[in-house]
Amino acid sequence: MPYPDREESRIVKKKKSLRSYIDPSVCAGCKTCYLNCPREAVKIIKKGIFSGAICQVDREICVGCGVCAKFCITGAITLE
Repeated sequence: MPYPDREESRIVKKKKSLRSYIDPSVCAGCKTCYLNCPREAVKIIKKGIFSGAICQVDREICVGCGVCAKFCITGAITLE
């Protein structure tokens, strides 16, 4: 039973927001994530001459939908 004269303290757990992360050591540079991100949160930060592009997720734009991870052929993208 709550006490009206006491301040009620509640523990409110904040839901953790997941965002995509691209591991550059696993990424093949195919740009599939870049082409399929519905929010355009994946940015190309470096274009390789002999290798593919190096992509990075802008975590301020990313909503954690996981579309990029679904299309990633190497499994370089995780939701953290």
